[in-house]
Amino acid sequence: MNNLLELNGKFQSRRKPNRPRTPSLPSGTSVSSERLRKLAEELSETNAEWGKQNVLKKELIAVHQTRIIPKSKRVKVLFSGNGITSDQEMRGAYYEKSISSDEGTEKLCHVFIYYVSRENVLKSITELEKAAQVIDTYYRGEISFRNTGVPRTYKGEKITPKPYPAAANSLIHKTSFYALISECFYIHSIAMPKCDLSTKTDHIIRIYHTDGNIQTMLAKYGIPLSPDFIIDENTAKLSDEEVTALAQSAPFLVAMSVVDAAEIPKIETVKAVSAPSLIEPPGNEPIVGVIDTLFDTNAYCHEWVDYHEMIDPSIIPESDDYRHGTYVTSIIVDGQRCNPSLDDGCGHFRVRHFGIVTGEQFSILTVIQKIEKIVKENQDIHVWNLSLGTKTEIDQNSISPVAAKLDELQEEYNIVFVVAGTNKPEGIPAEQNYHIGSPADSINSIVVNSVDLDNRPASYTRTGPVLSFYNKPDVSCFGGDGVEAYEKMKVYDPISQCQGYTSGTSLAAPWITRKMAYLIQVLGLTRETAKALLIDSACSWNGCCDEKTGYGVVPVRIEDVLNAGDDEIKFYINGISSAYETYNFNIPVPFANDQFPYYARATMVYYPHCNPDQGVDYTGTELDVHFGRINDRKEVSDIKNNHQSEEGPHTIYEKDARENYRKWDNVKHIADHISTGTQYPRKKYESDVWGIRVVRKERSSIIQQKPVRFGIVVTLKEMYGVNRYDEFIRACSLRNWIVNEIDINTRVNIYQKADEEIHLE
Repeated sequence: MNNLLELNGKFQSRRKPNRPRTPSLPSGTSVSSERLRKLAEELSETNAEWGKQNVLKKELIAVHQTRIIPKSKRVKVLFSGNGITSDQEMRGAYYEKSISSDEGTEKLCHVFIYYVSRENVLKSITELEKAAQVIDTYYRGEISFRNTGVPRTYKGEKITPKPYPAAANSLIHKTSFYALISECFYIHSIAMPKCDLSTKTDHIIRIYHTDGNIQTMLAKYGIPLSPDFIIDENTAKLSDEEVTALAQSAPFLVAMSVVDAAEIPKIETVKAVSAPSLIEPPGNEPIVGVIDTLFDTNAYCHEWVDYHEMIDPSIIPESDDYRHGTYVTSIIVDGQRCNPSLDDGCGHFRVRHFGIVTGEQFSILTVIQKIEKIVKENQDIHVWNLSLGTKTEIDQNSISPVAAKLDELQEEYNIVFVVAGTNKPEGIPAEQNYHIGSPADSINSIVVNSVDLDNRPASYTRTGPVLSFYNKPDVSCFGGDGVEAYEKMKVYDPISQCQGYTSGTSLAAPWITRKMAYLIQVLGLTRETAKALLIDSACSWNGCCDEKTGYGVVPVRIEDVLNAGDDEIKFYINGISSAYETYNFNIPVPFANDQFPYYARATMVYYPHCNPDQGVDYTGTELDVHFGRINDRKEVSDIKNNHQSEEGPHTIYEKDARENYRKWDNVKHIADHISTGTQYPRKKYESDVWGIRVVRKERSSIIQQKPVRFGIVVTLKEMYGVNRYDEFIRACSLRNWIVNEIDINTRVNIYQKADEEIHLE
C-alpha cells in the first residue's frame, strides 16, 4: 500500500477577463413581435392586480422561463431602471414542470421571483412594446438569430448580422433592444407568485423579502406574530389560524411552507444476552458533538460522555426517551468493540452529548433554536452528529429550515455536521422510492444512508436528490437490515443494560462521524479534504452517484480511506479561491515512452455560502474544477473534456452542465472509466506536467464574496501495475512542492505528544 500524500505549493490566481459580449439569440432561433406583446400584456395584467392592494411598496413578479437557465440568461434589462438592476430585485427561484413542445416530454423550468417598483414595471411594459414595434417595422414581425450577436458560422454558412437600423434608436437603443430580445427568448410567461396553503396545520413559513421582516410584514396583513416563534428574518412558525389568514390575505408572500414536525426514528431493538465489558477511562481522545434524544448516565461508557440535558424541566422523561441518543453515542464512543467486523481503526472518542428532545415527535422550531445555541456555546467541537429527521418528504423547491440553519452554522463556524439520511415511515413498501426528510437536505452536511451486509441499500432507505438537483445522500455505511440478529447493528440498550441488535440510518451516520473526527482532529486535515477523502474512497472507478447510496459505501477501515494501492498515487491539495481563476500548472506526473499510463480521478469539496431566499438556486458560489495534462496551448486538457469557462466555440447548456459536471453542486467528482480491454495511455504534450484549474462563479453580483476554501483529492492508477510512488515524490520535490506522507502511526504519535502535559522542574 502507498501512503496518501499532501502536496503543499502555491496556487496562482487571475481575475476574470473583461470581454464584453454582444447579446444574441441561439443559432436557429427567432423571436416574434407577437411574443413580446404577449409578455407585455401579461406584465400589464400583473401590474393591474397589484394596483388593487396598497400594502407592499413594490410588486412581486414571477418570471416563468422556458428551461433551466444559467445566470447569464436571467433578465437584466427587464425590470432594471433608476439605478436598480434586476439582480438586486431577485427574491427567489423554484422549478416547475412543463411539457416540451419539441419532444412532448416533461422537463423542469426555472421560475424567478422579482420585487420590482411600479415605475420599473411600467418602464418594462413600454420597452417590450417598443421592441415589438421595431421587429414589426424593420424585421417583418420576427427577428432571427441571423440579425443578432456577432459574425459567426452556422452549418458551414458565414452569417453577418445586419446593422441595427439607425431610425430604430429613437424607439429603443440597440444595446437594450438586443439584450431584451435575448432575455425574452427564454421567458415563457409572467404572472403573480402563487403558493398553495390549503393544508391547515402548524407550519414553518418563509416569505419573500420585501419591505421588512416577517413579523413586520404579517402584522400589516393583521397577523401578529410572537417573537418566540420567529426563526430568522423571513421565517417563522404559524398556527392553523394564522396560516388560514395568510392564505386569504397574502399567499403571494409565501416562498416556502413545511409542517412543523420532526421525529425520532422508531427503532426496534432485539436484546442480546451479554452485557458490554467495561471501558478504560478516557484520556485525550477527540471530542465529538452529538445532538439527539437523552443519554442514559448509567451506561457503561458514561465516563466518556459529557452529558447536557436541554429539555423543558416540566417534562418527565420515559425510559424510551433514552434509547435513541444512547445508541448513537455508544457507537461513537465504543462501536468497534460491540461490532468487531466494523472496527474502523479510529479507536475511542469522547462525546459531548446534548439531549434536546423526547417523545416520538417534536417541534422543528425547538430543534433550530437549540442547535444554534449549542453550536455557538461549544466552538471547540469540530464534528457534530445529528440523527434526527422528519417523516415527511422534503420540498424539491425549497430548503428546509433546519437544513438551512445547519448550512449557515457550518459556513460561519468551520464545522461539519454528519446527518442521518432518515428512515422510511412505516407502511411505505421497500420497493417504493420515498424522498429523504429534513435535515438530510443540508447541502454542506455529510448525509449518510444505510446499506446491508452486502452493501445493498437498506429496505428503509430514502432517496435524493434535494432541491431537484443536489446529490444527497453523500455516502452510505452499514446500518443494519434484515430479520436475523447478525444482519443488524449491535448497540448498548439502556433499558436492558445489555447489548442489543437494531438497524437504521441513525446508526450508520455515527460511523462516518467517527471517521470525520479522526481525519480532522487526529490527522489534522481540513474539513474539505476530510470530506473529499470519504467521498473519494466510496467511489468506484466506473460508478456514479446513486439516489440511494450517494457516491458509494465508505470502506470500514480508515486505512482504506487514506491509503492507495501499490499501483496508485494518491494525493491531496488544499487551496483558497478568492478570484475568478485559481490554478497550478506544475504537477510532475511520471511518464513512460512519452505517454502517461494512468487512469485518473479527482474529487473536490468546498463549503459555499447558501441563501434560502434563493430557493432552488441555493448555493451562491460555483467552483468548477479542471484536472489533466497541460497541452501545447498551455491549458488544462481536462480528463472529462470539461469545456466550461474555456475560450472557443463551446456550447454547454445549463442542464447538461449540471448533470455532467455538477455545476453549482459543492462536491465535484470526475473520473476515468477503467476498461477491461486495451489500455490507451494519454500522450505527453511538449510540457510534461499536469495541472489543476478552479474557476469561480457567483450567482449574485451584489453580495460581497468571501474566499472559499477547497480540498482536492487526486488518484492516479498505473495501467500496467507499475509502482511510480517514489518517482512522483522525487519529481514533486524537484519542482518545489513540499510533500508530506500521511502515515497514520506517525500522525497519531504527534497527536498524542501534542496533548501531553509538560512539567517544568
